[in-house]
Amino acid sequence: DEWAVCTPYLQIAVDNGFARHSAHSHYHEDLRNFNALPLRDWALPFKPQYWAFFLVDPAHAFAIYHAAFIALFLIGYQRMGRMLGMAPGISVCFSLLAFFAGYTQYAWTTTGPLLALFPWLLVTLAAPLRLPAKGLLLYWLAAVWLLSHFYPPVILSLGFVGAVLVLALRRDLLRWPLLATAGLAAALAAGTVYGYLAEPLQAMTATVYPGQRHSDGGSGDWRIWLSTVLPFITTRGFDSLIVHNIVETGAIGSYWPLLLLVFADWRQGL
Repeated sequence: DEWAVCTPYLQIAVDNGFARHSAHSHYHEDLRNFNALPLRDWALPFKPQYWAFFLVDPAHAFAIYHAAFIALFLIGYQRMGRMLGMAPGISVCFSLLAFFAGYTQYAWTTTGPLLALFPWLLVTLAAPLRLPAKGLLLYWLAAVWLLSHFYPPVILSLGFVGAVLVLALRRDLLRWPLLATAGLAAALAAGTVYGYLAEPLQAMTATVYPGQRHSDGGSGDWRIWLSTVLPFITTRGFDSLIVHNIVETGAIGSYWPLLLLVFADWRQGL
């Protein structure tokens, strides 16, 4: 996906003068697709990762693009950890663990933007801001998040994770005014993204991939699930040890749950 799709698309957009349709191909392909690109159109305010392309040369802008998401990931998960009640040192460990985990690294150049921006939605939701300001910021962040890589399997999975974290650890956020504000912001962001991608989405729905791709619930490999508490049982370096490609095999896991079970004071707990 990286060397055959993402970077070549980016090169096409730069060489094309950031116009929507490619002038260098007889297909005149539409550069609006689920891979975000720096284009001179009305959605540019929702693509801050690409603003540098209009200020500096493409090589430095490409470096800024990747460096920005790395910083957003590391800072964002640390802040989310603090928001969820982690001690400062533990939140730093949590952020580093999530960043260097298998799935994050294997899929970084494609779904990395979705992973990097996700914690900022929860951090903003819990921020001490007035509801109008919070709603506007949530709308902008959600639109930026969705447009960064419009891939529903990851978006829906992260949305589920966010709901679980709030229900488990921050029930104080479950207030109707805040929920209504967040819901309205999410709906407006979804509408904005659909308005931008409506034409390419309609064309892609009839394709075998990605239009008709689906994953059934419960169809995940049990060994990948187990690797969330026993890391490295399914991978060695950048090779998969089971019948999956490396991106599908990689998971975000840690030995921490097992350490808690081993060192917990079971007598006191009972």
